[in-house]
Amino acid sequence: MIRRILLIAAALAAAAATVTHWSVLMIAVALYATTVIVTVLSKTSERTSGDADQAGAAILISVATAIVVLHADADAVSLWEVATLLALLHGLHLLRHVLRVLVFRRWRGTADWRNIVVAAPTPIRVIPVAGPTLVAIPVWIVAPILAIYDVDPWAYALLGVICLGLVIGTLVPISRALTHNLRMPSEQARLAALTAALREESPEILVHFNARIASAYAITDWMRVLERLNEKHRVVILTVDRLPWHFDTLAPSRIPLVHLVGAEAIEFFVEQVPTFALALYPRNTSANKNLLRIPGLYDVYIGHGESDKAEAANPASRAFDELWIAGEAAKERYLDANIGVREDQLRITGRPQVGELLELARSLEPSPKKSIVYAPTWEGYYAEDGYSSILTSGDAVLTALLTRENVSVTYLPHPALGTLNSQFAEASDHLVTRLRHAGGTSVIAGTLTERYAVLAAADVLVTDVGSDLVDFLALDRPYIMVESGAVDTLGEAVGQALTEPQKSKARAQLAERYLGDLSSPPLDRFLREVDRTLEHVRTSRGVRTLPTPEVAVK
Repeated sequence: MIRRILLIAAALAAAAATVTHWSVLMIAVALYATTVIVTVLSKTSERTSGDADQAGAAILISVATAIVVLHADADAVSLWEVATLLALLHGLHLLRHVLRVLVFRRWRGTADWRNIVVAAPTPIRVIPVAGPTLVAIPVWIVAPILAIYDVDPWAYALLGVICLGLVIGTLVPISRALTHNLRMPSEQARLAALTAALREESPEILVHFNARIASAYAITDWMRVLERLNEKHRVVILTVDRLPWHFDTLAPSRIPLVHLVGAEAIEFFVEQVPTFALALYPRNTSANKNLLRIPGLYDVYIGHGESDKAEAANPASRAFDELWIAGEAAKERYLDANIGVREDQLRITGRPQVGELLELARSLEPSPKKSIVYAPTWEGYYAEDGYSSILTSGDAVLTALLTRENVSVTYLPHPALGTLNSQFAEASDHLVTRLRHAGGTSVIAGTLTERYAVLAAADVLVTDVGSDLVDFLALDRPYIMVESGAVDTLGEAVGQALTEPQKSKARAQLAERYLGDLSSPPLDRFLREVDRTLEHVRTSRGVRTLPTPEVAVK
């Protein structure tokens, strides 16, 4: 929004320059430069910033043409020649935009994929408009100045050549991409080729994922588990967002990654790969319905963390055949919520990821300094959630921790902290700055392994309601849960936690209640549960078969 306002202001200032004085044009230049700076500082998405620049560039090139027509010296250069040249540049600029949109729409088709050999080409991805438009800068700024100072006509010719080169230089790769995408077979043919390739692999498990980029951790936290699962049962990850951003976000993997758009494409895809028997859902979103409605699959919600947040007992959960939960605490949470989830839908499978945390903890050498980690969770979807302690207590927590001697302090925020409320992001940045000056450490973990590496080294965890606390229970180490606004006794609590024994019977019992039996590797228990479920599906539902051609073709 700020960018669009600045662009409108720049256009108005440039328009004023056509009827007042050329110096007003400098205001427009400053405003345009500000839009670029705002883009860099705010890290505006490429698609959003491109749209704003496209609209602004179209207006500003038109204004530049008007400036030249009004101010150029008729004896030095033909006004109509200059206007024609600028109109040509404007037309080429618009052609560039149209081509990018066509490439984008052709790429944004029904299906895309990675990590699987398919007898069909994949489209070239091109964002419709990207960054400040190169043509707009010389045309908008340089051309009017040349006109105002009555420069030699050759300067116009040189400017024209430069601008034409800029436009043509961008048109060539865009045209190639468009030609490639237009030559692709139909989406139905590409889907048929994709499903034919997958049938040869005989995958049994489909992982359905839908989320914004800030919530990518919900699938990345499962990747190591899915890699192990893929060794035996063949897994396919299905993403269904508007754009396949997951291709650039997920770490390299051998698991086939498929992106589909639309309920019809998803239905065709599942019908044409009859070996799919089990569908796993890491998130409870409305997009799940497009797969849940397809008969023949056994739908299991696996979640992306264990905590006492409200989302951990979502009424929509009753739509799944089973909900795989970590321990008795989750079972009680669902049943006490009285949301329609039956007890026979709940199956305790443990938390397979914590096996990695335990391995990391065993591999670490003892440190001469005690380590305290402050790990606030994210703000939640609604203001009344009040999950994160950072806004009300973050400064006080850090103050209490930094006053301890011979202690290292690490700040480990939730990956989604501040993504929905900028106040939380600002509070987080403030803590990072404080720690930097105080000699502490801040870790913005992009993967679960990075996060677990910090938790594994922690002697004491300071946190609030969230999955970090539950996972940390597996280590049987002291922790402090920060309640919003209640930090008066935090310093005393930290001192006590630093002197507590690392093992506690009460903590061990709490860990079993939340994480299940940890006496055997948690991942092995999860894999056995997958084996049991697949056998149950084959026995009770039989093996799905390919539909007749009349049904398969839509």
